[in-house]
Amino acid sequence: IQKSSFSIERARAAFSKQPAAQTERTPYYPFYKLPEGKSSTLRFIPDANPENEMGFLIERRTHELMIDGERTRVPCLEMYGEDCPACDLSRSYYKAKDTVNGKKFWPKKDHVARAIVVKDGLPPDPETGETYVGKVVTLTLGKSLYEIIAHNISSGDLGDELPCSIEEGTDFIITRTIKPGPTGEKYSDYSLSKFARTSRGLEEEEIATIEFDDGTGNTPNY
Repeated sequence: IQKSSFSIERARAAFSKQPAAQTERTPYYPFYKLPEGKSSTLRFIPDANPENEMGFLIERRTHELMIDGERTRVPCLEMYGEDCPACDLSRSYYKAKDTVNGKKFWPKKDHVARAIVVKDGLPPDPETGETYVGKVVTLTLGKSLYEIIAHNISSGDLGDELPCSIEEGTDFIITRTIKPGPTGEKYSDYSLSKFARTSRGLEEEEIATIEFDDGTGNTPNY
């Protein structure tokens, strides 16, 4: 294989460019900690970018790299229209028929969404007693949850409105169960997750939460 121009110094400089801070304003919702058999109900909210064809989901691609002896997850720069040294390295390996290293450096894909928590299946905070109900959160959705959402939208099961519609959207119910692996290990399973049977308009309090103004003219929850 030809020597690549990839270097850790170049990678550090490139990946120092962090993604937009929209997902840092709100906490990530740890639905993967739901007790077995428990569910949480969430309502997806529209992406602030009106050009987003998916309406409320954002595809995220990341690379897992060893930096300073630690495995670090960094954003793929091609998401921002820039050359990505990790992608270039991966392609060079694939071109040389080295699929092991090619796969190692190829970006992993998931989807990110923001939602308001309608019903929280997680235990209350042991110190404050607080739950996530009524809060706007960020969710990282893996393949199984994405496929459930994609199927319901592409099949037309949800009608002519996106589930993030404020007036006629549909809540999404995440249910976590446990699935045994082939050697006895256990995995989280979300195959029972689904959209609610009926659509509903957001309540005034929910709309007020989403449209909250931080005093500078920005609406960080939207």
